[in-house]
Amino acid sequence: MRVLLAWLLPVLLVLMPATASQAREPAAVTDLSVLAAGQTVALVESMQVLQQPLGQVSSAAEVLAQPGWRPATVVNRNASWKRSAVWLTGLVTQHGDRRIACRITLGPTRIGTVEMLALDAQTGAVLARRLEGPRMLEQARTVDHVEAMLPFDLAPGQTVRLLIRAEDLTVGTTEVTARDESAYVRHQALSLLGEAVMFTLTLLLCLLVLCSRDRGMIVVGVWLLAGVCFESLFTGQLLLMLLPALLPWNVSLFTLLGSLGTGLFGVATLVLLRLDARQRWPMLLLASAALGVVVGLSAFFVTDTNPARMAVNRIGFVTLLLWPLAAWRTATPLDEERHRLRWMLTLSWAVLLAYVMLARGAPHSQALQLLQDALRLDRLVIGATLMVQFSIWRNRRRAAVRRAEFLAFHDALTGLPNRVSAGERLQQALDRQALQPDATLAVLYLDLDKFKQVNDTHGHALGDRLLRAVAERMRASLGEAGSVFRLSGDEFMAIVPEAGPDGEHARVLAEALLAAMEPPLDLGGQQVPAGLSIGMALAPRHGRDAETLMRHADAALYAAKRDGERRLMLFAPPMLAWLTERMQLRAALHRSLRQGDFQLEFQPQRRLRDGRITGVEALLRWRLPDGTVPASPARFIPLAEESGLIVPLGDWVLDEACRQAVAWPELVVAVNVSAMQFRGGDFSGRVAAALARHGLPAHRLELELTESVLIGHEDEALRWLADLRAMGVRLAIDDFGTGYSSLSYLHRFPVHRLKIDRSFILQMESAGPAGDAALVAVILQIARQLGLETVAEGVESPAMLTRLARMGCDAVQGHAIARPMPAEAMGRWLEAQSAQPRFSLG
Repeated sequence: MRVLLAWLLPVLLVLMPATASQAREPAAVTDLSVLAAGQTVALVESMQVLQQPLGQVSSAAEVLAQPGWRPATVVNRNASWKRSAVWLTGLVTQHGDRRIACRITLGPTRIGTVEMLALDAQTGAVLARRLEGPRMLEQARTVDHVEAMLPFDLAPGQTVRLLIRAEDLTVGTTEVTARDESAYVRHQALSLLGEAVMFTLTLLLCLLVLCSRDRGMIVVGVWLLAGVCFESLFTGQLLLMLLPALLPWNVSLFTLLGSLGTGLFGVATLVLLRLDARQRWPMLLLASAALGVVVGLSAFFVTDTNPARMAVNRIGFVTLLLWPLAAWRTATPLDEERHRLRWMLTLSWAVLLAYVMLARGAPHSQALQLLQDALRLDRLVIGATLMVQFSIWRNRRRAAVRRAEFLAFHDALTGLPNRVSAGERLQQALDRQALQPDATLAVLYLDLDKFKQVNDTHGHALGDRLLRAVAERMRASLGEAGSVFRLSGDEFMAIVPEAGPDGEHARVLAEALLAAMEPPLDLGGQQVPAGLSIGMALAPRHGRDAETLMRHADAALYAAKRDGERRLMLFAPPMLAWLTERMQLRAALHRSLRQGDFQLEFQPQRRLRDGRITGVEALLRWRLPDGTVPASPARFIPLAEESGLIVPLGDWVLDEACRQAVAWPELVVAVNVSAMQFRGGDFSGRVAAALARHGLPAHRLELELTESVLIGHEDEALRWLADLRAMGVRLAIDDFGTGYSSLSYLHRFPVHRLKIDRSFILQMESAGPAGDAALVAVILQIARQLGLETVAEGVESPAMLTRLARMGCDAVQGHAIARPMPAEAMGRWLEAQSAQPRFSLG
């Protein structure tokens, strides 16, 4: 019903019959003496009007004798006469004591031809004559005034008859005004200034709108520009004064711009509301708008533009009639913001429809005539643009507030409630559970197994997709039985309000979660494993407040991850001690990095061909000043990677190894590089700085990278490795055979040698199957084919030295050569080795 009323209101207003008006006799003569004081005199209401068909127009000498003259009231100046020749006449005089330079103007429209004459009232002699309109402008090639203007001088006591002929003019809006020369100059200056201000502000608004990233507002900006240019060409002067070359195309231009005025409004509506243009009514709206533009363009290729102008007017009217059907009778669902925007656009449509209908030429009442005088397309478009922009700004502001409120309690990546929500929801669940003494509540802490390896191997983008897919699986697996939250990274939490006796129901749900994560996830064609480890705590057995339960579930999770993958562990008090120890260890790690409690030990590498010591590997050790060892590298290095300390720690190792290697000429020092350190900002720059700082030649530094550092970032890794190799730095693949070994990247990446993982060597040392030796032989064969050196780690016995030499291994490292030792001991060991004769096992 509201849509129907909004659609019918402009139509009813325009079709309303004109109110009866008592025609008053025009004054015999209008006194213009007040012009000398700078005042303005409106003449049209004191004049008489006559309509003649365009094909039967009388001459100026004969028209005054024609019958049918009537007072030029609003009703008698019928707007439907716009396709006729309309004559206006009236007498003016002045009773002053000096001659007045009169300027009679006809405005505001500039359509068709306007003839203006000043006749001597006694003799009928022509005192002044002026032809105006686009046809005259085409000949003049210049514009020197706003409206059609007739200049003449009026002497004291002189009476002059004004005779004006207007063809194809919207007579209902005609204004005939008298001014003296100075007042006219001020009027023209103010008109130009107002038009310039309006045009400038509109262009600024248009530029702001066009700079918007919203496609709908960009269309609105083009609509705004078309509307302002239309009104400037239709009633103004500034644009034609700035661009005189437009004079011959004046009518054709505003015909085209008029078609754009209605067509672009429809297009902007479809884009702003995101309506489907393939539906019936939007498609018809677009077709009507396109037809109007085509007809508007045709005005440039014909001599008589009147048919094109009338066709554009009718097509624009049809386009506006189709608008409410396209905007309101749509199958496209609209959200609250777009629904509000539609009402703003509907208000703009109603005013635009009234503008078009008032310009169509139907008889108007006095009120509608005043409305037509006030309506301008540029004002309409500016108002509509501001309303739409305000609506979009308000909608975006509300959306931003809602988004901020959502992000305060939800995770942006997965959409799950976050840690803040988890704590609040858990406490609320505990408060409800306290009212049921026999009820049991379960808190599950869930962590993805080897998620860091997935991130390092496939990149963070795929890691984010994995987290979203895991969140969906968890949500689907728990269903209505529990709630899932994302705490941080790859750590999630679930609340099961009805855990059952001793948590049996929660255990069943947890095992279902483990089973749901068994199948690998298909992420863009890549099969990615997503195993889970789960820690569970029960209320009230393991705690009665949210903080305690979450801490205990976290301890159970760490215990599950320590015992292996895909495990479910129920909290037990000893787990808390282990978690506390781990947290203390992490804090001590931070403290020791600041205090410099780390040291390097070096383990030599022997070349089997001639028994020569060719290099050493720098190994990180954690030793406090009192000599105690807080943790082994197997424990503290994973902690450093989790906390991000591995980057500054790795940079210290690189710098210290370069400093120490200077004391051992001809030896290559090998340094392990973590994935996080390698992918950090400007790693090659940091390497170059360390080498330059200590004066170590680049070829005496070897960087050892694991396979996971390279895979998943092949293009970036290839560029980074190429930079390092160009510097002269040697590159090695560490722990080869334990990761995602790939012959393709061995061929692509500029590495120098492979380090065979100690696990293969230790199995060869034992009485393991022959397949272990065969695997090492395959690795050695691959390296030879690719021209890479090989180093076997973890060699413990002389027999293994001989065996590896016979298999073709290039170098070895392990206790069979020497144990890792501090730099001072390493120096003494090297001196002792240089005094002994070299031997060969090759």
